[in-house]
Amino acid sequence: MENKEENLKEFIQNKMEAIQTVHHVDLKKQKKYSNELLEAAKKINDFYGIAFAYAFLADYYVTIREHHNCIHYVQKTKEIALAYNYLDLLIKIHIIEGMYHNANFDEITAVQCYLDGLKVAQQAHDINTQIAVYNNIGVMFEEKDDNTDGLLYIQKAFDLFNANKDAIRDHIDCVVIFNLIELYLKNGHIKKAIDLYDKYYDDLKIYVGEENIGILYVSQLYMAYYMKNEEYTLQMIDFFINSGLHNTLNRNMYFSFYRDAFQITLKLEDKERADKLLRCMGTLCLEDDIAQQLQLHLCWINFAETFHMENALIYSYKQYYQLQKQVSDVTNKFKAESMREKILVNDMQTEKECIMKEKQVLESKVKIDGLTGLFNRSYFINLINSLHHNHNVEKLGIILLDVDYFKQYNDCYGHTQGDKVLQSVARCLDINSDSRIFAARYGGDEFICVCVNMSDHEIEYYLGKVKEDLNNMHIEHKKSKAADIVSVSAGYANLKNDKYFQLDVAVNVADSALYQVKENGRNHFASLNKNSCAQ
Repeated sequence: MENKEENLKEFIQNKMEAIQTVHHVDLKKQKKYSNELLEAAKKINDFYGIAFAYAFLADYYVTIREHHNCIHYVQKTKEIALAYNYLDLLIKIHIIEGMYHNANFDEITAVQCYLDGLKVAQQAHDINTQIAVYNNIGVMFEEKDDNTDGLLYIQKAFDLFNANKDAIRDHIDCVVIFNLIELYLKNGHIKKAIDLYDKYYDDLKIYVGEENIGILYVSQLYMAYYMKNEEYTLQMIDFFINSGLHNTLNRNMYFSFYRDAFQITLKLEDKERADKLLRCMGTLCLEDDIAQQLQLHLCWINFAETFHMENALIYSYKQYYQLQKQVSDVTNKFKAESMREKILVNDMQTEKECIMKEKQVLESKVKIDGLTGLFNRSYFINLINSLHHNHNVEKLGIILLDVDYFKQYNDCYGHTQGDKVLQSVARCLDINSDSRIFAARYGGDEFICVCVNMSDHEIEYYLGKVKEDLNNMHIEHKKSKAADIVSVSAGYANLKNDKYFQLDVAVNVADSALYQVKENGRNHFASLNKNSCAQ
């Protein structure tokens, strides 16, 4: 019996060493060995072995972007690590938690997890984890297009590596050096990037491992592009297209590699190669991974804009916006503080502005109104022009809608509550829309919608649902003469999309209908040739 237990202990020790050997190198083996370790450790109640297996299973699932399984093993690891004070596993799980929360749009909690891991790692003199924390925070800034602060934290990671290691010894060392080369280039430090690349190239070839060879190839791609070697840049792009690297399990890392290659290809205005890279990214992107889906659709938007593909652009905007709505539902409660404030609390000083929030990304890149999440006026006008020239569009309905006695509401309840009313109206407009309806904020409390190939009855059904949902919210408005709750009025014009169609004329007709509604007491809708209403 004793021999059997001793054999199991030896097996467990060997298996833990094997897991560390294949970590970041062979994900399939990492999962296989972790499950084998778990089974053996449970037989003799080896709680460290059990927690170790849980931690590396959590690591496996966060890497392949299976978030549900990841958090399941994170929680199991934390329970044991906290109970038995396994500091090394607690450190690891803090980092995995940070990656999990960052992938789920909770950057504030992600940063706190990283900082918690950093504190424990500093106490334990765990240099690798300290390097990983600074690297991951730097990457978070880079993902927000803040390359200056991204460089600041990647440089911190590299300085730690430089002060404590005489050469590359680990996967994280390779990642930091690659990220530093990339951010040197993005910040215009070309010579520093070249010197770093030349110094570590031979070691990078040895330590990246076959599964992560893309690290080396992306660094070569960036070097070629920034040194204006177009021929070699195209060779590296073709390598990514034809290599089959997009079939890897390490979806997170390789998705970012292909996105980098796509962005460079777009700058070269190479439509055929850019299209192929987008399709490789689609293979890597899981349907339920909203973060990557958002990035993928944003790339499609950039592709359609670059090559003037109007129909594809409209579809991509719609898809991107639908995904962004899901993100908003998840993240609203986490946006009270900025990542910068969280870092300052932990004495990590910085002089730059806060990270751009998700809504700022939408405003600058997707033509979305920052307050309501609908299209803004300028993009809406471009959209109408595009639809007008689309031969498949036979009718265009224009709806003008505004909040009844909105000024009085603001005066009574304040502008903050007024903004919330506008957001509520926008939500009602959006959740009741389908692929034929595009809603935008026209200005102030006024909204505008375009309805494509819809009958008057369908438009009125849509407006009825909007009013019904708003009524169900029952937002008090004691200063309104139309109702004791917040209400809206709307007018619409449904016109043929022929050569005589003009947007300003359609808007004027809808506005005249809206004026009639207001003259008749508000809180309903109508067109000029109808007396339809919804009280």
